[in-house]
Amino acid sequence: MTDRYCELAHSRDGSHNLSNFTQHHLGEVGDFTHRVVKRRLGNCRTMTVTCRVSSPIKRNVIGMSI
Repeated sequence: MTDRYCELAHSRDGSHNLSNFTQHHLGEVGDFTHRVVKRRLGNCRTMTVTCRVSSPIKRNVIGMSI
């Protein structure tokens, strides 16, 4: 299956205006060391991150740090 990816967008104003979604590969099945990293987000006091996942399988977000 090659369509496992997530799309991330961020907002600095409480999700009123989102950035463009950027596509990130989620890795192969069983690759538990793969991480999705999005850099160069700038500075702000509050930020909202929106994530869309393409794969129809069960998934869990284990952790997120900004």
